[in-house]
Order: sequence, then structure tokens, then C-alpha cells
Amino acid sequence: MALAPATILQRLIELTELESELIVVADATAMQQVVVERAELLADLPAELPADCRPLIERFLELAAANEQAATSAAGVLRRELAQISSGRTAVTAYAQAAPFVSMDRRG
Repeated sequence: MALAPATILQRLIELTELESELIVVADATAMQQVVVERAELLADLPAELPADCRPLIERFLELAAANEQAATSAAGVLRRELAQISSGRTAVTAYAQAAPFVSMDRRG
């Protein structure tokens, strides 16, 4: 039995609100589940939606746009953090190659 378009849109809104929380905590596993369910729901939507679904569509699109912006921002933060880790690793590696070996053994 097919779900009514309004029911599908309401579930899409719920998933998009959940997605917002998952972006904050960077839960990639749960995000994948949201993506799969959202794709299934979107496939079930009819090509033409009833006029009374307009507020639901607008809310869904508003949340989705905010999530896209939040995800882009989070990805930028992650890229910067990874770049800092990489720079630190490069510096440590360069130092390790330049420093003579020092034994921590009491014998020598």
C-alpha cells in the first residue's frame, strides 16, 4: 500500500531533522541509513504533489538547504584539522630524520 504524499513528506522532514543532529556529531553510519531511507521515500513520491503539500515541501527544502550548509561547514573544519595533523606529522618526521639516534637503554 502506497503512503500518502503528505505522510512521505512528513517522514522526509523527520529524517532531515535527524540528519541535522547527525551532522553535528559526525555519525557517518547513521547518516548512511538516513540517505537510504530518504532515497526510498523520494522514489515513492508522485510526480505531481497535491497543493496542500506545499508547506511540507517548503519545510523539507528549507531543512535540506540548512543541512547542506552545515555539512559543508563541518567538512571545512575537518579538512583544516586534517591539514594541521599532516603538518605536525611532517614536522615530526623531518625532526626524526635529522636527530641522531639516542638509546634509552642504560647500557648504552
